[in-house]
Amino acid sequence: MRGWRLGWQFLFVAFAFAPAFYAAPPEAIAGTTVDQLDQLVSRVCRQDDGAAARQLAGVTLSERASTEKLAKWASELHGAHAREAIMAVTDAAAHFDPPAGEIPAMSPPDAETQQQILARTVEYVKKSLSKLPDFMARRQTTSFEVTTESRLTAQFMWSGGLAVKRKQYLDFYALGPAKSIGTNDARLFWIGTLDQAVTFRDGAEVQGASPAGKGSSNTMPLRMTTRGEFGTILNVVLVDVPQDNFVWGHWEQGAQGPLAVFRYSVPRDQSHFAVQWNANELPEYPAYHGVIAVDPATGSIFRITVQTSGREEGFLYQSSILVEYAPTSIGGVNYICPARGVAMIKFFDAMADLDTQPPPISFRISINDVSFTGYQIFRSESRILP
Repeated sequence: MRGWRLGWQFLFVAFAFAPAFYAAPPEAIAGTTVDQLDQLVSRVCRQDDGAAARQLAGVTLSERASTEKLAKWASELHGAHAREAIMAVTDAAAHFDPPAGEIPAMSPPDAETQQQILARTVEYVKKSLSKLPDFMARRQTTSFEVTTESRLTAQFMWSGGLAVKRKQYLDFYALGPAKSIGTNDARLFWIGTLDQAVTFRDGAEVQGASPAGKGSSNTMPLRMTTRGEFGTILNVVLVDVPQDNFVWGHWEQGAQGPLAVFRYSVPRDQSHFAVQWNANELPEYPAYHGVIAVDPATGSIFRITVQTSGREEGFLYQSSILVEYAPTSIGGVNYICPARGVAMIKFFDAMADLDTQPPPISFRISINDVSFTGYQIFRSESRILP
């Protein structure tokens, strides 16, 4: 398995980034800070669910919210729609740096210490997959889109998502107005939630995950999917990026102590990160960049981000992927496993306004929020009864 896969039903027109963008930190667009969003949540949490969701849906964050902030907001917002809106808004900024006030005032390690940390990280990645037992986990994916209702409805009808003859209705609904694609009638839509059981066996994620069982919410087809959270993405980045090519970023406060954050970039001719737009087409391997946040003492990776940099003739405008890892008990033993993932893609909507000449530039954004829970050992047992 090579890289991650993004599976789509459509072929999109794309825009290529300038090569100088590769090594730059993620560009935070002007918008709302985490502190400002915190104040907004405190105000809207007393409103009804629909009103709160409409105000939150229009927020564009310029900073990454911490896990503690996300938990705090989820507890303060009592309505399902408001919690969905805050999830999508924070996911869209998951690849940004945290607020400056949350970055520890610690001196960066010297060059020799940085190389020692990175050497531990390489060793950790080499051994992490071999240490994982066979297990099963619950993967829950919540999908959002920022577009207009007319375009979303047309897409579902075109792709067979709406069976008009059987009078089936669309399940998606608008949470509120959105401003992030520059279209006046754009909305943030909840598309659906999908529960799956994921199996990890013999050092690899087993494809073809099944529904999570009774009570699962299979309300949508996954039109954007990711694969490789359990280790493949770590291997890909460490293979593509020589140890000397990581650049010091900053310190961050982790749950169990400071984390060392390094930035990296990979040109297209060295990329093994797969992006596949259609199951019938060969994958592309675009240039990408991102960060890793590691425990300086052990080299354990607790967060990784990947942002593709586009390609000259490609379909992609911008995409980003985040995976956060946390200590997890499997069979009574603690391992570091995926806890949360975010996948986001911004692309040209080639099907919009085709009757106008020339067609205007039109963007859409798709977001997948993924959580991994319910880890349990995967094994067969037998009993001999007299």
